[in-house]
Amino acid sequence: EELLPYCFQVLGLLLDLHPAPAAPSAYTELFARILAEDVWRPIGNVPGLIRLMRAYFGKHAVFGALLRANMQLVFERFHYVLGNRKMGARAFELLNAVLRLLPTDMYHQYFETALTLALARIQPKRASDLEKEFVVSLSLFVYMQPDPEALPSVFERIQPQLLPQFLAKVWLPSTSKVLLLQRRKVCLVGLAKLMTCRGVSSDPQLLATCCESLAGLLRWRNAGLLCWLSCVVFPRLRGDDPE
Repeated sequence: EELLPYCFQVLGLLLDLHPAPAAPSAYTELFARILAEDVWRPIGNVPGLIRLMRAYFGKHAVFGALLRANMQLVFERFHYVLGNRKMGARAFELLNAVLRLLPTDMYHQYFETALTLALARIQPKRASDLEKEFVVSLSLFVYMQPDPEALPSVFERIQPQLLPQFLAKVWLPSTSKVLLLQRRKVCLVGLAKLMTCRGVSSDPQLLATCCESLAGLLRWRNAGLLCWLSCVVFPRLRGDDPE
């Protein structure tokens, strides 16, 4: 059991390296097992499981039918990790993998519920690490969607006029806490794109506040060692390829 978290990491790496368009049949059989709740219960397993899930998502052309059939379970695991006091921020790593690697139609019906759960998680007791990770995920969603109104429409369905409040109280303050260069780029582009939606562009005060945050992201000058680490070292440690 002590080696199990490392096994998940290695399995994810091996799946990444396996040439398309096929994959070993053992991975198809394994998928249902790694979604079992008892496997996610030990918190030491969670990073490796997310790494392995990301490998499956990256090969959605091969595992498309399997992923679609189990997408509800994937989001249930997101909810499970989100509710863990120690591992809550890790849930957004799983969500980011979904947003970055899967077609929208695979997860669209579950996304609104995921946002509702995340909003409920951060409201009772403000946690800056959760808020920051949530904002990065939302920025990634805006970045990946061709329609700037996609996220505002989800917020509006959850609660009318929720997005302006969330922007002012959570989103904009959290962007200054994002340090890694690639993540700041995602936040920058996501915010700039969000500013073109009607709910923001029609509110002069909110638009001005967004412009100030955007200028702060553009003025970031820590481009020395931390910049290099964010571009090269940290993505490799997480299993991502620098883009």
